[in-house]
Amino acid sequence: MAESSTNSLGLDFNNLSIKETTEPPQADADESQVLENQSTDRDVKEKKKPYVNLERVKTGGAQREKLSEEALAERMQRIKEQNEKIKQRRIDVQADEDAFKKTQEADRVRQAHQRKVQEGVDRTREQNALRKLNKIQNREWDSGKSPGDWKQARNPAPADGSAAVPREGEVEEVAEEDQQEAAGAGVEVHL
Repeated sequence: MAESSTNSLGLDFNNLSIKETTEPPQADADESQVLENQSTDRDVKEKKKPYVNLERVKTGGAQREKLSEEALAERMQRIKEQNEKIKQRRIDVQADEDAFKKTQEADRVRQAHQRKVQEGVDRTREQNALRKLNKIQNREWDSGKSPGDWKQARNPAPADGSAAVPREGEVEEVAEEDQQEAAGAGVEVHL
């Protein structure tokens, strides 16, 4: 620091001194008001002058060259072909949507019909089951059986697939049951 101390702006800090004044702070306020008034006047003047560039159109990029008549006609033809393709695609999509809606409607009608038929079948099955249950309850020899007993097979087949062999005494029981059923119906059975 032997040389004069200067900064990059070229200011000399050695000659700086701080002045201590005992002036009232109102004077500083008056100066700041004057500065503010001057800056607002400048802003107003600047706002009144709009930027006008009469050759603004010329400030753009490179100018485009006009196409020749042949090139323009070729380009127009290509654009027309593209538009026709787009129109055809729209027609195809609309036809596809219509066909899909028709198949969906046909499926709904078919399912409704199938539901009605199935309801009829279920109703018939229920009526037959009730009729059979009432018949069983009206028979004297079946009155002691529960509904689960009459639904089971007499000789269920074994799981291994071999033929069912009746056990001793089972043949006589089946024969007695058959005789009792036949007697209830008024038919004689001779063994």
